[in-house]
Amino acid sequence: MKRGAMYIRVSTNDQIEYSPEAQKNAILNYAEKNNITIQPDNIFLDEGISGKKAEKRPAFMEMIKLAKKKPKPFDVILVHKFDRFARNREDSVVYKSLLRKECGIKVISITEQMEDDKFSIILESMLEAMAEYYSLNLADEVKKGMTEKAKRGGFQSRTPLGYYIDERGKPPKIVPEEAQIIRFIYNKFVYDQWTFYEIAKNLNDAGFRTKEGNLFEKRSIKYILENPLYSGITRWNYRKNQKINDENQWVLSEGSHEPIVSKELYNQAIEKIECINQRYGKKDRPTLEYGHWLSGILKCAYCGGAVTLGGSKKYRYYRCNKHLKGSCQYNNQIRLEQLEEIILNKIRVDIGSIELKIINSTHSNVKIEIDILKKQLKKVLKKYELSKEAFLSEVDSLEEYIKNKKIICEEEIIINNKLKTLTDKNIGLSNMVDEKINGYKLLVDHRNSVSIKNKVIRSFIEKILIDKPNEIIHIYYH
Repeated sequence: MKRGAMYIRVSTNDQIEYSPEAQKNAILNYAEKNNITIQPDNIFLDEGISGKKAEKRPAFMEMIKLAKKKPKPFDVILVHKFDRFARNREDSVVYKSLLRKECGIKVISITEQMEDDKFSIILESMLEAMAEYYSLNLADEVKKGMTEKAKRGGFQSRTPLGYYIDERGKPPKIVPEEAQIIRFIYNKFVYDQWTFYEIAKNLNDAGFRTKEGNLFEKRSIKYILENPLYSGITRWNYRKNQKINDENQWVLSEGSHEPIVSKELYNQAIEKIECINQRYGKKDRPTLEYGHWLSGILKCAYCGGAVTLGGSKKYRYYRCNKHLKGSCQYNNQIRLEQLEEIILNKIRVDIGSIELKIINSTHSNVKIEIDILKKQLKKVLKKYELSKEAFLSEVDSLEEYIKNKKIICEEEIIINNKLKTLTDKNIGLSNMVDEKINGYKLLVDHRNSVSIKNKVIRSFIEKILIDKPNEIIHIYYH
C-alpha cells in the first residue's frame, strides 16, 4: 500500500465544486480505491490563495519541505486537478522535477489520469498551459473591473491620513481629528508660505504622527498636498511596485466621498509645488565628483540617521539628514574642513593607543582570531547549502541564487585571505598596526581619489557618530 499526501488549494475566485471539502472528499475516495493511505498530518491546505506563485503558499512550501526529508514521508501527492498544484508552468516544472528526481515522489491528478509515456507528458503540459492562461486572463479581467470602478469614482486604495473605511465597498469617511491636521498642512503651505520642512517639524513638535505612527517628513507633507483624494477626487493606478506610474496611466474621477479641502485650495497647493519644482528642480544624489570620502559612514548620535553632505563648493558642511526632513530636532551641522581635521586627528591618536595595546598583548590573541575566522568560514560554507536549498525550493529565483552565491564566494575569499595573513610564518603583530597606519596615510594623501579614501576608511571603521551640541565624535572601529 502506498503512502500519500493530499494538497488542496482554493482561491477566492473558485466555484463551489472546488471548495476544500469537495476536493478533500474526492481525493479520499480516489485514495481508498487505489490503496493509498493518507495520514492527517499529510493533508495540506491553502485557502483563499492564488496558485501563481509557490512562495506565497505556506502549506505548499511546508509540503515540499517535508517531502525532501529522508526517508521520504510519502510516495505520491494527490491533487484534484493539476492547476491546484500550480498555475504557473515554471513552478510546476521545477517542483514536479524536484519531487520526482530528488525525492522519488509523483504528483497525481485524480481527475486527469496520466500514464508514464511521452503523450502524457505533452498532455500534462497542455493542461498546465491552459491553467496558466486562465489565471492570466482572470488577472486581466480583475484589472478591467477595477479600472471601470475607478472611472466611476470608486475608492480602491489604502485610506490615507484623514479617512477611514467604515464598510467595505463604501466610500471612505472623514476622521475629524485627522482632518484638522490635513487642513493645517494645506493652510500653512498655501496661505502662510510655510515650507514642507517647517510644517513637518511643527507637527512633530506638537506630538502628531502619520497614519502609520511615524514622524512627519518633507516627503510625507508633499504627498498629502499632492493627493487629490482630499479635494474629492479619487486616483487609481498611481504607483506600482513602489514606483510612480506615468501620469497618463492614472485614473482620476469625481469621488462619492466627502472632501476635506476645497478643489480651489488643492489646486493652489499643486500650482505652488510646480513652481517650486521649476525653480529648484529635482535634486539628485551627489556623484563622487561632489561627494566626500566620509560619505556613508557618518551617523547622527541622536536619531541614528545619516549625516549627509550639503552646501556649495565654497562652503560645504555635513548635517543630519532626518533633521533636514523634519524628523530629528538636532541639526548636527558641522563645517567639512573642521570635521575632517577632528576625525583625522582622532584616528591618529587612536592608532597610537592601539599600537601600545598590541605591544603589551600576547600571541594568544592571534590564535583566538584564527579560531573565530575558522568558525566564520564554516558558517559561510553552510550558506552555500542554504542558498542552493532556497533555489531548489523556489524561494529564490535563479538570478537571486547567482547573486547570493557570488556574495558568499566573496565572503569566503575575504575570510581565507585573513586566515592566510594570520597564519603566515613571517607574520608579526606589528603588521596589524601598520595596516591602520597605512590606511591613515592614504586618507591624508591628497593625491588619492574620493573613491579610494572611502574604501580605505570603510575597511577599518564601522561608523562615526556626530554629536555636535556636545562637541563629541565617536569612532567605532571594526
